Amino acid sequence: MTNATRTLLLSATLLVPGLAWAEDVNVNLTDHRGRAIDGQVTATPSGGGAAVRCTTRGGRCTLRVSKAGGYSISARPLAGGNIPAKAITVRAGRAATANLQATAPGSDPVGGGGAGGTVGGTVGTTRDGDGSGSGGGGSGGGTASSGATNRPADAAAPPRNLGRGSAVSVRGNTTDARGRPADGTVTFKQGDRTIGTANTTGGRFVAYDLAAGSYSVTFRSAAGRQGTKSVTVRRGAEVTLNVGVQ
Repeated sequence: MTNATRTLLLSATLLVPGLAWAEDVNVNLTDHRGRAIDGQVTATPSGGGAAVRCTTRGGRCTLRVSKAGGYSISARPLAGGNIPAKAITVRAGRAATANLQATAPGSDPVGGGGAGGTVGGTVGTTRDGDGSGSGGGGSGGGTASSGATNRPADAAAPPRNLGRGSAVSVRGNTTDARGRPADGTVTFKQGDRTIGTANTTGGRFVAYDLAAGSYSVTFRSAAGRQGTKSVTVRRGAEVTLNVGVQ
């Protein structure tokens, strides 16, 4: 590009409102332990407009946004989980960085709306999961004027695909009534709540990212027979479990 062309483009950028250089937003995705994970990232302009997306490799990717300004950066991990969105400001001529981290399993990715506060007719705005907000119901009292009921964030969470993740929690073998490798589905429960499932291959399965605690593990073979065992998962430790049909 010649100097004359550069000067012409710069003049057009200054004189024509809304014309701007594309800017880079460098994105880093990590799990709740700070390890790189992959997922799809979306940048949505705060003032409206088309969203821009990229998919990370090794936890990193670059978004090329069309103009400077405010953006909401959100991500959806390929292995499942929750990543709170982050608001950033992109300045002309400068690359921006967005570091997004997944919440720990079982934690509330949004925030609780203030300690002791009431739930009003409108939902308070939260940022980065800090739980602060300006709801329509005022503060104090601890009652919900809209009839909403507070409950744990994961109480209604659908069962997860435990066959994908970052940290192995349980590794095991599944067998038929004769002790031969058998394939089917392994289901992890706590009480009456199903946490997730993992499919077997060649009579083997791996379950990822389970929170520490006790689980009831049921293997249901492709032939429809099943067997159940109990297992205790400890933080940072991998457990081996063998489950056979009865």
